[in-house]
Amino acid sequence: SIVFVHGLQGHPYKTWACKKDEKAPDLSPRLPNPRPNKQRSKKILRRLIPQHLKESVGTSQSGATLENVSLGKDQRPVEKDNVFHASFSFWPADLLPTDCPRARILTWGYDTKITKYMTAAVNQNGIFSHSKDLLFALQRNRDLNRPLVFVAHSLGGIIVKDMLARSYMSAEKDLLNIVESTTAVVFLGTPHRGSKDLASVGEMARKVASAVLMDTNSAMLDALGLKNSELERCQDSFSRLWLSHKFQVKTFQEGFPVTGVKIGLLNEKIVPDFSSLLGDSRERAETLDANHMDMCRFSNASDPNYRKVSGELKIIYHSLEGNNHQAISSLFFQGIETRQQTIDMPLEETCLWLLQAPTYRAWRARENLENHHGLLWIKGKPGSGKSTLMKEAFRHVEQQKSEGNFLTACFFFNACGGELERSPLGLFRSLLYQLLPQSRDAFRRFLVLYRCMDKDQSKCVIWHVGALKSFFHSIFMQPGARRTVIFIDALDECTGEGMRDLAYFFRNVTTSAYKDGLELDICLSSRQYPTITIRLCPEIIVEDFNGPDMIRYVEQRFAAGDISSDGQWAHLVLEILERSSGVFLWLVLVVNILLKDRDKGKNIKHLENRIRQVPQALEELFAQILEGTNSQESHTTTLFFQWALLARRTLRLREWRHVLAFIEGRAPSSLSEWRGSEDYTENDQQLEWQIRSISRGLVENRVVQFIHESVREFFLHHNGFSFLDPNIGPHFIGEGHLSILNTCLDYISISE
Repeated sequence: SIVFVHGLQGHPYKTWACKKDEKAPDLSPRLPNPRPNKQRSKKILRRLIPQHLKESVGTSQSGATLENVSLGKDQRPVEKDNVFHASFSFWPADLLPTDCPRARILTWGYDTKITKYMTAAVNQNGIFSHSKDLLFALQRNRDLNRPLVFVAHSLGGIIVKDMLARSYMSAEKDLLNIVESTTAVVFLGTPHRGSKDLASVGEMARKVASAVLMDTNSAMLDALGLKNSELERCQDSFSRLWLSHKFQVKTFQEGFPVTGVKIGLLNEKIVPDFSSLLGDSRERAETLDANHMDMCRFSNASDPNYRKVSGELKIIYHSLEGNNHQAISSLFFQGIETRQQTIDMPLEETCLWLLQAPTYRAWRARENLENHHGLLWIKGKPGSGKSTLMKEAFRHVEQQKSEGNFLTACFFFNACGGELERSPLGLFRSLLYQLLPQSRDAFRRFLVLYRCMDKDQSKCVIWHVGALKSFFHSIFMQPGARRTVIFIDALDECTGEGMRDLAYFFRNVTTSAYKDGLELDICLSSRQYPTITIRLCPEIIVEDFNGPDMIRYVEQRFAAGDISSDGQWAHLVLEILERSSGVFLWLVLVVNILLKDRDKGKNIKHLENRIRQVPQALEELFAQILEGTNSQESHTTTLFFQWALLARRTLRLREWRHVLAFIEGRAPSSLSEWRGSEDYTENDQQLEWQIRSISRGLVENRVVQFIHESVREFFLHHNGFSFLDPNIGPHFIGEGHLSILNTCLDYISISE
């Protein structure tokens, strides 16, 4: 929001408007008239400077805004007839929206007439009472955390400064949020350190008005006195806020005197240069070629003065747009969607059972809320297909977003990935990265947090899980928060004690939202171990329901391999399903083995025996897959799995090209020797084939990592390396790091 605040004797419309000029305006200084006639001098005195738009029709001193929002006490809009509107340029509405298209532009009006030629009494409020009015007007007419930019002319700058000080001292959250959301203040001829000249003109006017029994506002005039203690206090407070909140400040000074008539101070600048400067080393002061009243009016977009002021506003506006991007980008990390992307789409007509399960349907429809408070937990054996189910369920919810006004987000923990892919910090960075662009209010509040974290404006914020966790919770404590549906997969793959802490945290968040009448639905998935008991949290056990999907999978794969599912093959299918015990990964691996043997010409009898030879336990299955390698293959495969298991992060495919070059056989002495050898991998397709062959299919090719966390567990906790090299002792992890070290030394020893 860009908020315009006029100055002494100003008006929410007239202050910022002037006659349109198709040509560039004449900005040459007004030369003094050597022989001013007395009648003209008298006319200037009667106008008393402020009534500079005699042609204006609007008479209301109320505040008015674009977008039909009124900030002043009088809620009537500023009146403008068609003739006036057509012949005058009101630049906040006519010019600025082109330069700041997504900004909300507001004007605020208040009564500051020094004299009024009418019978009504003048508003007796002083400057600081007006600042309080502005504070409350903003409170009523703005969204929390929406960035604020103030453009203040003359006395309006003092009001803005004091208003910000009041905001900072307030104990009310929505009032304090005003200074926290302030991004910039642009001053146009503001008497920061008092204006002896303008106060003297006021005193003269007050004496004239007193002679005809007209009321005046002495408090306003006194506040403009040079070195006034209240003004000094206001200035000191503003300087401290500027330092602590790091908003931008731009000062424009008037370049010309107010008139060419030689009547004392009227032939000088209203606000002298020393007074319109803040006196701060951070200040960037600039002069506009206009007098005090005209410095805030521009006839067209080519007006040099408008180009100066709008140029500054555009810089501020685009910096806000840039900050939006930088704030969101600060949450992003490499691998934020890796696990989700590597999960294959389910076969046709599978996974539908979850969407139709009564427990799941009640959770999605928010039925029987007293029994779950919006939390659901899907559990299953390792390899039972939980991740595929979660991806499909999330996809289905995403498709329904167009029908309902709700937010969605998901996160798939990845124990084989980088640190952030398996940590609570990565979880909350990912969830907020998805949710904030969907919620304007949450995003605005996040910008406040971002600015606090980026106090040195380095644009390099280091996030901590506590801050993001608290902010995530705060989203669902705001009245009117939109419904949100979140899926979190593989909670058991979270590092350390994160699984238990997160389970309790999400229980508390959903219960809190439920009690406050907010709609927050979270679906978790994990293995059944470790055991964590959560009150009022329905569970769905995957292997109790996935039998039909497993039948469809076998039938579809057999059909694709041109194998009939009737007769003797039907018996084979039944035996596979019985031995799978609901573990989908086991089923997939076994079906692949059978299809591979069938293509080698093995008969049905062999395949039946093959099924019986395949162990039901995944660990035993992995061991069987690794058996039968010769000594050279075993050495290369051991080194390969050491890199895959112990690397600090998931290696990219192109990095594996160099790794394989130094673990297959003798290490080359140079890259040129490697490129000329028969072991050189010419393209990614060839590299993927090598990885698939070396890993025996236990590593994914698109992102080189284990096909499942159970494979990683097999090597770490079930002595998987002993099946490759019987001589590996109990310190296989340390030996693995030494092996990686030696490979790195070989690499840095090449001639290049």
